[in-house]
Amino acid sequence: MPGGRFGIIIMGLIGLAIYYFSNQETNPYSGKKEFNTISIDKASQLGAQSYVQMLQQEGGNVMCSRAARSCDAGSRQVVETVREIGERLRVAAIEMEDDYIAAGYEFTPVAREFDWTFNVIASEQPNAFCLPGGYVAVYTGILDVAGNSDGRVDLSDLEDVDKLAVIMGHEIGHALAHHGAKRMSNSQLAQIGTMAVGLGLGDMSGAQ
Repeated sequence: MPGGRFGIIIMGLIGLAIYYFSNQETNPYSGKKEFNTISIDKASQLGAQSYVQMLQQEGGNVMCSRAARSCDAGSRQVVETVREIGERLRVAAIEMEDDYIAAGYEFTPVAREFDWTFNVIASEQPNAFCLPGGYVAVYTGILDVAGNSDGRVDLSDLEDVDKLAVIMGHEIGHALAHHGAKRMSNSQLAQIGTMAVGLGLGDMSGAQ
């Protein structure tokens, strides 16, 4: 009966609300409560899997990797510079989390546990990302944006690396704040809600 199905929907939504509010964690960087059901270890595992798949798909475009088509002096300098920036950001992330803990914030630090990995991908795409677990990729297309913006990607774009460090730090910040895990958690919540509504509606017509 429609009334019974409506009751199922209401009960499902109440259950979702309980599930949502019982899985809140405090973001130490914003102080806000945020929904998350995916553990740090699980998120890092998923990040590692996605990163390996991405590198395999890019193949020879991953600069100075085993599968790279070439690795000249310029490519090596680009990769080394990105990894030097990455190492400084790794240390800064650890120090930042230590400072938050010393200040009394309660959260699980991750920077020491991340399997920090930095790779450069030869691509015109102006992008960079950091997956859960500390898996970072920088596309060469972002170098000119972070460099001298002369329309060309070359070593002159690495003369001042501060802007590139800001971009990489921004992406790393997403991983430290578990944004990927929270997006996955919200997606799962939406799927469960859709299933609950679908179960409640059953064979009801569009008009009902």
